Amino acid sequence: MAVVIVTKNKKKCNGCGACKQICPRQCISMEEDSEGFLYPQIDNKKCIHCNLCDKVCSELHPFSIQEPLICLAAKNNDTKIKLNSSSGGIFSALAEFTLSKGGIVFGARFDDNWGVVMDYIDTKDDLWKFRGSKYLKCDIGQTYLQAKSFLEKGLLVLYTGSSCQIAGLKRFLKIDYTNLIAVDYLCHGAPSPLLWKKYLNQIMHGNISKIKEISFRNKKRGWRNFSLIINSEQENIIDDIFSENAYMKAFLSDLSLRPSCYSCSARNGHASSDITIGDHWAINTINPEFDDDMGVSLILVNTIKGIEIFKQLNINSLKTDFQLSKKWNGAFYPQTEEHLHRKRFFKQLLNTNDVISLIEKELKISFWDHLVKHLFFFKH
Repeated sequence: MAVVIVTKNKKKCNGCGACKQICPRQCISMEEDSEGFLYPQIDNKKCIHCNLCDKVCSELHPFSIQEPLICLAAKNNDTKIKLNSSSGGIFSALAEFTLSKGGIVFGARFDDNWGVVMDYIDTKDDLWKFRGSKYLKCDIGQTYLQAKSFLEKGLLVLYTGSSCQIAGLKRFLKIDYTNLIAVDYLCHGAPSPLLWKKYLNQIMHGNISKIKEISFRNKKRGWRNFSLIINSEQENIIDDIFSENAYMKAFLSDLSLRPSCYSCSARNGHASSDITIGDHWAINTINPEFDDDMGVSLILVNTIKGIEIFKQLNINSLKTDFQLSKKWNGAFYPQTEEHLHRKRFFKQLLNTNDVISLIEKELKISFWDHLVKHLFFFKH
């Protein structure tokens, strides 16, 4: 009988899958729970108790904090790439550099059912698949093993993921490969794939296969007023400013995140990455002339290797003060605060197909909720 390999406290598992990929007997599988998140399970009949799964767990063995060596505001010189990117198009610059060296790029793409999976490419023609934020939990699959195989062959590898995914990769690899560029992005949490699937089913009336395009961070209204856009071949299905879309409101209100996101051990410089990328929301205050509302990236260069890489990129950048830069980005908060209605929300999610109404109902906070929240805050 399979049992969960980690503690019953799901806040202690980020779902990176390092344990599954390191297992020499392949007795660990990643199984979906009632909220749609993946957790490791172990077949005790096959387990040889080597404890490799424990040794590569970044939750059990978190990294020490890294202070960035350099803090930058940056944008891609190619306007088209920048407009098709979530912020300043710096991931594309890093990816093109890696590919130009005959390397491999790992990133997140949509699968055939519009879920999100980690994958790799070796040609510039496929780079579009990885561009743009995808606001749901990504399935890592076997990509740690794949990255290790490429690294051992001497290929340059760019692996980009959330902070917990990069921390998982580094624990899995054990070795600090000189030919690995590890890049995490500023993240405040990953929403439930189950909620996303139900949301798509609702707006598409069950015909998800008719979707042709999804853009979580479309800039037709500008970088700051980004829109969620979903198109079929025949029509525009969704075209909402982020603040007016039910799915995005659930995400940004921290209602729909994985439990571990509320106590993340990898955020705020604990990923052991070479470079951290995100949105430089403070740029209009720090240097308004650099802000064109088409996207500006915040870049934290954490290692000497990262500095050497950035010297070779064809980008427009300037140094900015780290403390001022992080002041306007919520991903730098010590932790993401769990929404008061989260548990109730997920209990109801299983039994409804009208997730839009459920989201709108659960996002409403009563006077009593506010009081409980403030009492809890002052108590802690």
